[in-house]
Amino acid sequence: MSTLKYRVRTIAPVLISSGGGSNVTETKEYIPGRMLLGVFAAKYIQNVLNEKQLPAHEDKDFYKYFLQGDIVFSNAYLIIEDSKKEIELLPTPLSIQMSKADENDFFNLMREEVDETTKALGKYTHFSSDKGIIVDLPKKRLNFHHYREDRIRGHGTGGGIFNYEALAEGQLFGGTISGEEKDLCRFKKKFGSKFSARIGRSRNSQYGYVEIELLEIENLLRNKARETNDKIKAGQNEVVLTFISPLILVNQYGFPEVSLEILQCYLEKFFNCNTAAEKFRIEKCFTRIERIENHVAVWRLKRPLDMAFSEGSAFKIKFKKAIDKELERKLLNLAVHGLGERRNEGFGQVLLRPLMGEKYERRDVGKKREKKPQNNPPQLVKTIFVAIIKKNITESAVRKALSDSRDVCLFGGKLSNNLVGRLELMLKAAEGTEVFVQALEKLQQTAQTALKSCYGRDSQQTLWEKLEKTTKKELIDDLYRKSSLSIRGITSILEFKSNFDFKNETRFQEEIYKKYWLAYLRNIRRKNKEIKKKGKE
Repeated sequence: MSTLKYRVRTIAPVLISSGGGSNVTETKEYIPGRMLLGVFAAKYIQNVLNEKQLPAHEDKDFYKYFLQGDIVFSNAYLIIEDSKKEIELLPTPLSIQMSKADENDFFNLMREEVDETTKALGKYTHFSSDKGIIVDLPKKRLNFHHYREDRIRGHGTGGGIFNYEALAEGQLFGGTISGEEKDLCRFKKKFGSKFSARIGRSRNSQYGYVEIELLEIENLLRNKARETNDKIKAGQNEVVLTFISPLILVNQYGFPEVSLEILQCYLEKFFNCNTAAEKFRIEKCFTRIERIENHVAVWRLKRPLDMAFSEGSAFKIKFKKAIDKELERKLLNLAVHGLGERRNEGFGQVLLRPLMGEKYERRDVGKKREKKPQNNPPQLVKTIFVAIIKKNITESAVRKALSDSRDVCLFGGKLSNNLVGRLELMLKAAEGTEVFVQALEKLQQTAQTALKSCYGRDSQQTLWEKLEKTTKKELIDDLYRKSSLSIRGITSILEFKSNFDFKNETRFQEEIYKKYWLAYLRNIRRKNKEIKKKGKE
């Protein structure tokens, strides 16, 4: 089994319809394998079969390449052209999510749950070896067009408009064509190393002009074996299947069905679970569902609708026993051949990963640094930016409070809800941090003892010391340091242009101090409720 790499460069905007509203046609963010299959099939008919005057389905090579499915066309995803190398991006696993409070913090929910509110990245990523993630998204264009009720006259008359969203020109996408080496060699000779084509909608007008380049042929089994051996170590009994293209499954009646039961059946059939080591269960999953519907030019109509797991859907598979050599070979075959239906069109491609790390950081590659504006921004812009920065730092304060209070009820003493409620009322009533600290000194000895017996997991400081000694300036400085680089950049512009200093603005510091401690205490109350519920069970 071998693979032929290909590259697609957009010379003009490319529209690959993914639906949309009544007057907006949205585009996919990648080039589907089925579309490349159609491009090569049309090119083959034009260059080879027109000379032979032979129907396409009667040509042995055409039948093998495009009808029988011996050659698999993968989807083409964005490639970042860095100064040193090309970085290939793939759909982000849905289990890798980012914090809503700080979009530079990523978490692996397949490994463990977090107390923070998260959301899916929804982008394309490359995982580096230092627990970093390169995140990017194809650039798009939005073009406006007039309705043409009378296409013969060729221009709009009613004043109505509709919008086309398209992949912008000048971008590079990459994928693979897989098959037997002898077939790929013959295939490449028929098309040459580079040619131009038109793909997508409205390709007869201003859209869809691309340049396709066929690169080297490599041994797919060897590459996949190297990747699998690097990721799946001997003795493990867990693996994560991430589908980097939509996964189409059918039930026993031949109809599309999206369910874990059907996926389990497919995997059991693939692994042929004869031994105890090959028995498994789907322990955890993060999925989305999408509709697959496309127009087939040769039919002049749409293909029947298929339902599928979306690209990025991830499943944690736990085997009954440790992975042995035979099971490792089957996992390798799964990575090579994929799973499900219509695999020759790029569906059902699988990426094998271990559980991976718990936390990741954003890496920027080839990004141009934004220059500070030289002129003073308008007052409205200043007001908007100030509101954005305040919101970001406030969300960071709440996020830090949730993180700091996560284990305070589990290590050391336990705070009663009555004491937590008393502290909340004191915070709300206090006109400043100094007044709140003075109120702490007036608490009864039993309350002070309870606060002095509470520790966090990684802290030698008691909760009493933390309440008494944490100043509003220390808190705001810590939050400012941990804010995203973009926020700090905007902040520095505002400090220079508008004379607004976040780190020394007293009223704002008082507000952040209160919100931090109120969130901290609310989380303790929630923890107490969970402990009480578990005790009843």
